[in-house]
Amino acid sequence: MDLFDNRKLLKFLMLILIGITFVSLFLILLKPIEDLDFFWHLATGRWIVEHKALLSHDPFNYTTPAFSTPMEYFILTSYWLSQIFYYGIYHLSGWNGFILLRVIVTGIIIYFLYKRGKDSDKTILIGIITVTIVVFSQIYYFERPQVFSFLSFAILLYLLDEMKRNSGAEDRFIVGQMVILIYLLSEGFKFLYPSLNPMKKSSYLKFFIAGMAGILTALINPAGYNVIVETVHLSKYAHVEIIDIQSTVTIFKAFYKYYIPVYWLLLLTAMASLLYRIVKKRFDIKDVFMIAGLGYFSFTQLRHTAFFLIWAAPFISLSWSTVSRARINYIKIFCSLFSPLIIIALTIGGEEFSNIRNITGIKTGRWISSYFPEDAVRF
Repeated sequence: MDLFDNRKLLKFLMLILIGITFVSLFLILLKPIEDLDFFWHLATGRWIVEHKALLSHDPFNYTTPAFSTPMEYFILTSYWLSQIFYYGIYHLSGWNGFILLRVIVTGIIIYFLYKRGKDSDKTILIGIITVTIVVFSQIYYFERPQVFSFLSFAILLYLLDEMKRNSGAEDRFIVGQMVILIYLLSEGFKFLYPSLNPMKKSSYLKFFIAGMAGILTALINPAGYNVIVETVHLSKYAHVEIIDIQSTVTIFKAFYKYYIPVYWLLLLTAMASLLYRIVKKRFDIKDVFMIAGLGYFSFTQLRHTAFFLIWAAPFISLSWSTVSRARINYIKIFCSLFSPLIIIALTIGGEEFSNIRNITGIKTGRWISSYFPEDAVRF
């Protein structure tokens, strides 16, 4: 029997991959709470609930005057909903609630990645998603409001794809609007070239109305259109030593983070997948825009990397699943063997095994990093 067409072997390798991924994510999600900004967000949520108003200045820093610039207003009023949500979690379940939140968010993102790639080969899809979600989990703190932008982005992409299929925050805020515009413009562009298989005009009209409604309603927030203005202005802070706005190259040189080369590998794989689709004339114009935009921004600023990963995983698996049967078996074995090795390397390189000692936090409810004096962050 051909080794590369052995279903029992592939099933066995998939079970090993899923097991390794589960262990890796379990260890990553056991990390202590160590984000510096989290406690400010939590305290701000409590302040908003108690005062029934949004911040007009930073109440926890007596040397900070009332805000006077759009950027300060933008920062103080952009996270109010997640801050209230965080305070609600703490009020109801203490620190354990945030560990549960990590699990829920991770599970939902995996679900929508799988749903978007459901038409691809399941072995390839699972191999790509498992690597992607481990990289994602190592890059970002789950206790920051940005995680809700990533979650919303995964759902948004699924809904946009389903609308097409059925027809026939900060800078994270603007990414969603740009993606909706890309979908709208790329589908509209197809009408100029009928060979690109545009959707029916009546379907596109509904698609356009729904997309524009999403963009306009997103402007209903305390900062209004200034969200977009201040997002553009964020580029002038690129020289500041804040990890989120540094390029992946700079971060790798400074910290040797193991997940950066894996992100680069996924980026190159997505680019190769698009090139393959173009050669085979099976590409969608929106995919060109998506990889150009998300690829560039994720490479130049770490804060955008999650958006690329969430978009790219199903795209790569769907692309690889279109190759000939003779080649797809090699790809399936490759994913089954290579993906576990990457995840093991990420787990070891990220020193995630040391997190196992934090499992006692489930009983004690103590999840604050030893970096902080815990009594100082108790309410």
